[in-house]
Amino acid sequence: MGVPGSGIVAGASTDAGDNTQAKALADLKVAAEKNPKDFRPLMLSATLRDQQKDYAGARDYYERALLVNP
Repeated sequence: MGVPGSGIVAGASTDAGDNTQAKALADLKVAAEKNPKDFRPLMLSATLRDQQKDYAGARDYYERALLVNP
């Protein structure tokens, strides 16, 4: 059995490449809620928000990721 939510993370990273960033961010939020100790959805969310020039949102997700995986 894999990491809970890992399929969601994989799908979200694919969606991000398809210019469906809003859906990817929603999927990543679900993944982070299902497995709050997994830093991958937090880092991907931060990266997407950074690309969207949502620097405050990106910072929030980077900080959350650092709390999970210093």
